[in-house]
Amino acid sequence: MTNSSRENVRGYAALDPNSGLAPYKFSRRDLRADDIGFEILYAGICHSDIHQVRQEWGPALYPMVPGHEIVGVVTEIGAAVKNFELVIALAWASLLILVVSAVIATLG
Repeated sequence: MTNSSRENVRGYAALDPNSGLAPYKFSRRDLRADDIGFEILYAGICHSDIHQVRQEWGPALYPMVPGHEIVGVVTEIGAAVKNFELVIALAWASLLILVVSAVIATLG
């Protein structure tokens, strides 16, 4: 992922607990050595995202770009990520993170 693609990210954000989602531009931090980077192709909003936006589960940080049910393509693997073999090209991020964590914990 190039710096320009980290700086020109678009999504839909809630600006406060009572606002709807609106187009929002933001920047992502640089990939860390223990990160796996991916390009998000599609995202869905589920009811837990709505609870989070409305602060129904506790205080939230805004602006908030909800959506943890995503499909994407792995684009980068950090230098410190060991014993990881890319076998899944598309997956829900939450599942992918669990799978990656389990692989790293098991093989690391």
